[in-house]
Amino acid sequence: MLRTFSYTLNAGEIENISFTHIGLKEGLSHSTVFGIDQDEEGNLWFATYDGVNKYDGYNFTVYRHQYDNPKSIASDISRCITIDSSNRIWIGIREGLSLYNRRKDAFSNYYFKKKGQNVAVTSIVPMQQDWLMLGTAEGVLLFDVKGERFLSDTLSAALRTLKPTVLVQQGDCIYIGAEKELYTYSPHSGALEKVVE
Repeated sequence: MLRTFSYTLNAGEIENISFTHIGLKEGLSHSTVFGIDQDEEGNLWFATYDGVNKYDGYNFTVYRHQYDNPKSIASDISRCITIDSSNRIWIGIREGLSLYNRRKDAFSNYYFKKKGQNVAVTSIVPMQQDWLMLGTAEGVLLFDVKGERFLSDTLSAALRTLKPTVLVQQGDCIYIGAEKELYTYSPHSGALEKVVE
């Protein structure tokens, strides 16, 4: 069950904490939520084990894969969701990467193959207006939004071979969590530094 809360801070104390429970009874498609983000209109978007959910504060809209519709999301298993500075909704899925087009109410799907298999995208960080850094079990990738293509050979070998569990951007720095290790990456200088072993 998903729990949200609001609070007011007064002189360092948290007062009037109230919880709202949002779950399957309210329309959430699955109780396993991998990622959450909010668009400019205030809608909350949830990446779940059974589709992508949009919540407008009252109702859920669930987007699932439809076998006979190539403009549907490519997989019901969505692992992360990120809304970039242009209010574009990017979803990391078991089969690759999906972009939701609000105007057409449709998805564009992108696939990166390794050894003949589609690679799942588990983390997304917008680096610049038209570039995404993607975390996958096969390493770190870049995605050229304008060119609609994955770039696997433009990063350093050390960065490409990392197996990230999470990517998080803080200011000009991207933190890359890996098993038992934490790295920082600067998109401007291209420097990769290990923080924790």
